[in-house]
Amino acid sequence: MLDEAIAAAELIMDYSNKPKRPLVEELTVNDKKTLRLIDTGATHNSLDVKEAERLGVKCIPGEGRIKSVNSEPKQILGTTKVKVCIDNWTNELTFIVVSIDDYKLVLGIDFFEKALAFPMPATKMLVIHDNRVSQVTTLMTRCEIQTLLMATQFKEAAKEREFLLETVKKSFDDETPTHPRPPSLFLKKKEWHEKVNEIRM
Repeated sequence: MLDEAIAAAELIMDYSNKPKRPLVEELTVNDKKTLRLIDTGATHNSLDVKEAERLGVKCIPGEGRIKSVNSEPKQILGTTKVKVCIDNWTNELTFIVVSIDDYKLVLGIDFFEKALAFPMPATKMLVIHDNRVSQVTTLMTRCEIQTLLMATQFKEAAKEREFLLETVKKSFDDETPTHPRPPSLFLKKKEWHEKVNEIRM
């Protein structure tokens, strides 16, 4: 146990000298999937206003302002408490509903304390070790998420085109012509040559 803790600390220390890239993860909120930012510097869990509407989250009106790094203070619209699922881990978390520019959902210190979780940026992993669940979840950078989404959208578009072509082909195969098809030009030319040969004979 001690060796594992030391190894984890060394990984975090080695990462401090590297350029930091925000790590994101897919999770389920209110039975709908969304992406969230791993931010150990955030004191509260935050949820974007438009994302709250998409997830069907009900907000309790509230007052106050919140400020993040390199941004102006923003008005808090309210708070909400919803069920959050990360792989096998499930719990209710309280979110501040506010307008967010970069990310739709941010999990801060409140989440890490409740889930007994800690990120390992060097290996892109999130460790959750509360009284009910012990798990390791893989994290991704925003660029990797966008690449994955683009690949998924491309596959879905390819499947839709393939289905459309199969449907059109089937519709043509199922059609029964109401009128006999006219003979081709080749057959007409052949008949003309046969008649000419009969006359010559």
